Amino acid sequence: YDYATGRMKWAAEVDAAGLSMTDVKLTDDLPNGLTYVENSLVTQPEITGASASVQGQTLTIDLGAVSSLTTVTFETAVDPEILGFASDKPVVVENTIGMNGEADGAAFAQVSSKVTRSFTNHGLVKSSTVNNQQEYIDYEVLINPYRLALPENPLLVDTLDERLQLDTETLKFYKVNLNGTTESVGQKPSYSKIEGSVQPLGIAAFDPDANSFTVALPIAAASRETYLLTYRADIIQRETGGYG
Repeated sequence: YDYATGRMKWAAEVDAAGLSMTDVKLTDDLPNGLTYVENSLVTQPEITGASASVQGQTLTIDLGAVSSLTTVTFETAVDPEILGFASDKPVVVENTIGMNGEADGAAFAQVSSKVTRSFTNHGLVKSSTVNNQQEYIDYEVLINPYRLALPENPLLVDTLDERLQLDTETLKFYKVNLNGTTESVGQKPSYSKIEGSVQPLGIAAFDPDANSFTVALPIAAASRETYLLTYRADIIQRETGGYG
């Protein structure tokens, strides 16, 4: 999964044995929630005349003649709700591609290859940086990296360690650009703040017993953008160990 484009990229190796094959066709019944991206088909080495067509969820790739190891790649757009990113569980995607054609003038039975991939469902990604000298922790909460359609002005509740105290004047909200893929450590994306998008926020509620605060996020209904909440918490009680 490519966070910048919101697409999944697929690759298949054809003819690793170097056979002389003709009339080669690949067939991929794409999982619901994935849609072939027009003109994304690439063959390496290039096969002149290679083409792709779609009927419903079935993608057919016509390669024609193949006589050496060839890598076929294409991209699919992701509908995050249909694929399952609206749940709180990992999303498992299974995809099988089949190949038909002729070798040495005789048709061969279909061969196929299956890939199964589990995607960590990052609705939120929280990170922190500790400043031990000045005794504070800077937090960043990445919101909606898989581009779900968000509700209007959703509430975010954050519960701090009892040894920390929120600095309410540091609450800020940004739009961000994403980059990286799910090949990264923990499948987490990297991001950069969009210049000029910052908005200061106030807390909507505070629970002193739980050391928990609530903020209303200024998000328009059905927005599929990705956002970042940042704030600072002061360390009011020093102890050995982390501040989970």
